[in-house]
Amino acid sequence: MKNCLRLALLSLGVAGLCTSASADPLTDLDDVIRRCKEAFDQRPVIAVAYAGALNAWVKRQYMPVSVTFRARKTNSVVSPYVAQIDVVELAAAQRGEDEQSVRALDVSLDENVMRSTRRINLAFQDNAWTVIGGASTVEVRRDATERFSNVGTSRHSRESLLLANGPIASCLGQPAAWNQSALRVVP
Repeated sequence: MKNCLRLALLSLGVAGLCTSASADPLTDLDDVIRRCKEAFDQRPVIAVAYAGALNAWVKRQYMPVSVTFRARKTNSVVSPYVAQIDVVELAAAQRGEDEQSVRALDVSLDENVMRSTRRINLAFQDNAWTVIGGASTVEVRRDATERFSNVGTSRHSRESLLLANGPIASCLGQPAAWNQSALRVVP
C-alpha cells in the first residue's frame, strides 16, 4: 500500500514534466533537457563512497555527461509528439579496502572506465511530456587500447523510471536525492 501511494505521488509529479500555458512541446522538451544536464553538472567530479555490494571503498571520476534527444511529430491525437532522451555518462573507478587509501588513489580516465547510457522515452500528452519507458546499457573497458564491451542491458517500465534516484531523477522532474540503497557519497 505504501509503495502504491509513493508511485501515485511520483506519477502526479512526473505527469507534467513541463507544462506551460502555450504548451510548445519542443520548448518544453528543451527545458527537460536543460534540467537534466544541470543535475549531472552539479554532481561532484570526484566521489568517494563505500559500495556494500563490492565490500570496498570506491573512488570515481566522472566526465561531463552528454545529454541528447530526438523528437518527432506523430499522427496520434493522444500523443502528437514522442521523444527520446539519451544520457551518456563516463566514469573511471578504482577501489580499495579503506577510505583513506582510496582517497589517495589517482583515478585515470584511461583505465577502468564505465560508460552507461540511459534512454528515457517520452510522449507529449495533455500538454505535458510524460515518461512512457526506457532502457539502459552499461559498458566497460579496462584500458584505453580496448573497445568498450557490453556488460548489461535492461528495459525499464514507466513505473521503474519514476522511482529513479540521483541526477537521473531530475531528468524526470523529481528531486535529485539519493536513496538509502544508493552509494553513500562522501565529499
